[in-house]
Amino acid sequence: MYEASVTSRDRKEEGQLASNEGVIGYNGEHYVLIGRQEGMEQQVLVAGDVLELVANGRRQAVRVASGGYRGWYYVTDRGHRARFALCMQAHLLTSAA
Repeated sequence: MYEASVTSRDRKEEGQLASNEGVIGYNGEHYVLIGRQEGMEQQVLVAGDVLELVANGRRQAVRVASGGYRGWYYVTDRGHRARFALCMQAHLLTSAA
């Protein structure tokens, strides 16, 4: 399973999302994590980021990936690949950036 190494306090100090929870969105170029409160920043998701989200009926850690013609997707700890759904609730555990 993917492990968390960045806390929400660390991300706030780096000028990123004050809260590392939100929903998946798309800004026209990238998938983003949008904070739950109105006016919150958007965190651009990059390959290697680790999120916790509900996928296949269970809460699990997944890794953001991209490649070839298939575009952006996530990979579960069991190796399954799937596409993001807009408004999917997510919690950023670690950032590759």
